[in-house]
Amino acid sequence: MNEKNQIVVVDDDSLQLKWLSKMLKVGGHTVREFESGKEALESLTKDTPQILICDIVLRDIDGISILSEVRKKFPQLKVIMITGAPEFELAVKSLRLGAFDYITKPIDPELMFETIDRAVRTYELEEENAKQLEELEKRDERLRQELQLAKVIISDILPSKYPRTNKLKFGTVYMPAGEIGGDYYDFIQFREPNRVGIVVGDITGKGVPAALLMTMFKLRANEIFRSVFHPAECMSVLNKTLSKDFPQDNFVSAFYTVIDSDKGELIYSKASNDPGVILRQGKTPILLDRGSGYALAAFDPETFGESAYTQHSVKLEHGDILVLFTDGLIEIFDKNNRQLKLDGLLEWLKEDEHLQPQLLAEQIVKRAQEFAGTEKLQDDVTLVVVRYDG
Repeated sequence: MNEKNQIVVVDDDSLQLKWLSKMLKVGGHTVREFESGKEALESLTKDTPQILICDIVLRDIDGISILSEVRKKFPQLKVIMITGAPEFELAVKSLRLGAFDYITKPIDPELMFETIDRAVRTYELEEENAKQLEELEKRDERLRQELQLAKVIISDILPSKYPRTNKLKFGTVYMPAGEIGGDYYDFIQFREPNRVGIVVGDITGKGVPAALLMTMFKLRANEIFRSVFHPAECMSVLNKTLSKDFPQDNFVSAFYTVIDSDKGELIYSKASNDPGVILRQGKTPILLDRGSGYALAAFDPETFGESAYTQHSVKLEHGDILVLFTDGLIEIFDKNNRQLKLDGLLEWLKEDEHLQPQLLAEQIVKRAQEFAGTEKLQDDVTLVVVRYDG
């Protein structure tokens, strides 16, 4: 039995019922026929057809009542009412109550089959839509589970505490644009308590893929940063390693610096990342923008040759404030479509440089939200602030 062609016919006129049943069977449909409306309703519970053709006037129960019951219990079922001229108002009422259509007596076979064909197409279309909706809901649930997993992964990746040092104070803000961001930051605690490494990066992608790449980056970076002293050499080794590990078209822009708090020295190297900034009281901000190799894993060094990562040093003074950030901070726009850019950020930093590191980081993000006119910025924002009190 092909349920897609099942039709239940209800008519207490036995002659018309047999004629309808015969016509429908000749037309290729599977038919169940009932003279009793109540019996027809009971049968629907056991085996729901695709289409119900029902006379609007029956002896035991009227067609409108059957229609109302069907709409409650079997909303997918297409109901076609049969009506005579005197019951025209009831036919119109049936449409308002959810009948698919009605046909009038005497029944025109061509018009009847045309109405049934439309009902079948509508039923099949709605059934297909329902299947697609169910699949979408299942996919959404899988995505929600993946996002939750990615959140757990990232919460384990990002540092939960600051390095132990008496001469450095830290502040951070990590604010993804969506559920899961692609920004990254970390602190490298060396054996020598006076040396601290800081890395800020922006990894391509979002969600679980970005979280997995972030995990890979953290594992590789921590291993290399702890075994290789010079930041430029770290970048070069890390680039070679990630070029083999990362999928094609995935890469990391990064800024890596090592601060020796005893010597008051900062050494840094960049991989296609925005510059760092040093705020020095009463003086123009110092941009850490010298040299920049390719983004990590952007180009395989075995194919395109090694990228020239360089490192540079700055002598720190008491009270200097280091600010590292990702591009989501300076690429925001205001309501007049004006971009903040680096110059705008530098103005904010100079105005707020008196704040402690954590308050400074939070204040800059607050300014960015006010500038953009929204708490949810368009891109991920990561901000790391370090004050040197040597």
